[in-house]
Amino acid sequence: FFFNDTATTEIYTEQIVGSVRCVQETGLIIGGANRKAEALKLEKGINLIVATPGRLLDHLQNSKGFSFHNLMCLVIDEADAILKIGFEEEMKEILRILPK
Repeated sequence: FFFNDTATTEIYTEQIVGSVRCVQETGLIIGGANRKAEALKLEKGINLIVATPGRLLDHLQNSKGFSFHNLMCLVIDEADAILKIGFEEEMKEILRILPK
């Protein structure tokens, strides 16, 4: 899923969570939010993540306990803008790090 602004992302996150029956834990991972609180939630394991690529890549590379073995769905926020402003390499790195 790709959304183009954070407010829209938050609305759609709630709708996605409501429609995915197997979701037990969700997380909104975005710049400007409390990074330590995000890291603690990621350590516990999340089924559905809505994230901006920069913050997600930061956690993938630096949050030692990031548990993504239960990840069922990843939503990338602001996808159209991401590619326009040069985040293509970050996206490739995220996809390289996450299991297939």
